[in-house]
Amino acid sequence: MRTAFPAARAGRFRWRPAASTLAACAVVGVAAIVRLVFLLTNIGRMDGDEAASGVMAQRILDGDFFVYFAGQTYGGTLEQYLQAALLAVAPDTPTTLRLVQWVLSVGACALTYRLGARVFGSPWRGVLAAALFAVWPYFNVVWGIKSRGGYVSGQLLSIVIVLLALEMCSRERSIVWPLGLGLCAGLALWQSLLALYVVLPVVVWVLGATRGRWREVLPVAAGGAILGAAPAIGFQIGNGANLLGGDQPASSFGGRLDALVDGVLGIWLGVTQAGGVPTFSWLSPRVVVLAAACILGAALVIHGRGLVSLAVLRTKGRRPLDLVLAI
Repeated sequence: MRTAFPAARAGRFRWRPAASTLAACAVVGVAAIVRLVFLLTNIGRMDGDEAASGVMAQRILDGDFFVYFAGQTYGGTLEQYLQAALLAVAPDTPTTLRLVQWVLSVGACALTYRLGARVFGSPWRGVLAAALFAVWPYFNVVWGIKSRGGYVSGQLLSIVIVLLALEMCSRERSIVWPLGLGLCAGLALWQSLLALYVVLPVVVWVLGATRGRWREVLPVAAGGAILGAAPAIGFQIGNGANLLGGDQPASSFGGRLDALVDGVLGIWLGVTQAGGVPTFSWLSPRVVVLAAACILGAALVIHGRGLVSLAVLRTKGRRPLDLVLAI
C-alpha cells in the first residue's frame, strides 16, 4: 500500500538559520560595504606606503622575495605575497591591490562575532561585538583597507589565536589544535611584534588548560610557531638585525604617558584623529580615555579571581572573558 506524505512534511528538515546568525551576516555585510565605500572614494586614496607595498607585490612576481616591508627590519609581508597572487590573475590597479586587505578585514569582523559569542556565551553579544568592529573606530575601518604592511593580517591572526586557544581547551585531544595555534602565533609575530600582547596571555591560558600533558602539547605548538615565524627567524639570523628596530629616541615616562593618553588611546577609542585632533569638538578625548580606563579597572576588579586563576595556571574559576581582559 502506497503511503502519501503531506506536502508540509517535505519541508520539515529544512535548515532555518537563527535570527542571531542572520543578524551576524548582516553586520558582516555592513562591514564589507563600509570598507568598500572607503576603498572606492577619495578617503581611501593610495599613499606612499601603499605604493611601496604595490611595488613589492610586483617585484615578488618578478622573482624577488621580501621577509619584511621594503627597507625595514620589521613588518611581515604575508599580505604582499597574497597581493602578488591576486595581481597575477587580476588587473594591476590600486583597488585590486587592496582587495586582499578588504577581505582580511571583513573576515576579522566575522571572527569577532564568533569570538564575542564564545567569550560571552551569547550569539547576540557576538553580533554587538561584530557591529562595533564593523563601523568604529574610524582608523580601524580605514586601515582595514590600507596596504601598509602586516597590520590587517596581524589583527586577523590575533583573533584566530584566541579562538583556537579557547576551542583547543574545550575539544577532544588532537595535535591539530596546538599545531594550528602555534602556526598562527608564529605567523602573527612575523607580521607584527605587537602580536606579543595576544600571544603571551594565550600561552599562559593554554599552559593552565593543558597541565599534565605539556609533553604532548608544547612540542607541537612550538614546532608550529617556529614554522609560522620561519621567515622572520631566518632573516634575523642571517642578517643579525635588531628585532626591535634599533635605538629609540630619548623620551621621558611622562612624555610617553602623554602620547599614550592623547594619541594612541584616543585614536584607538575613536575620539582622536591623527595629529591629536579631537573627532568631536564637544567631546574631550581625555574624558573618554579616563572613563574607559575606569571601566577597564572595574572589570579587572570584578574578574580579579579569574585573572589570578589564569596567572597561576588554574582552570577552575577562570572564564574566556578573563583571557580577553588579560590581553
